[in-house]
Amino acid sequence: MDGWWTEIEAEIRTVVQRHPALTLEELARHLGVSQSGTASILRVLMIDQPWGSAVVLGAVRGTRGGAA
Repeated sequence: MDGWWTEIEAEIRTVVQRHPALTLEELARHLGVSQSGTASILRVLMIDQPWGSAVVLGAVRGTRGGAA
């Protein structure tokens, strides 16, 4: 599990750095994970990682239609 978690963290950081205004749907597609799975991963990152809140806020700001 640790190897998978390290990989997904790195992949999320890379994707968000390259595309900072992704919606949750777009991020999920990049990761190959469902939207609910992506949301769960982001929740854990927000709690466990110093940079996690910035990733989540970036994803929320990237929501289309102005709903943040």
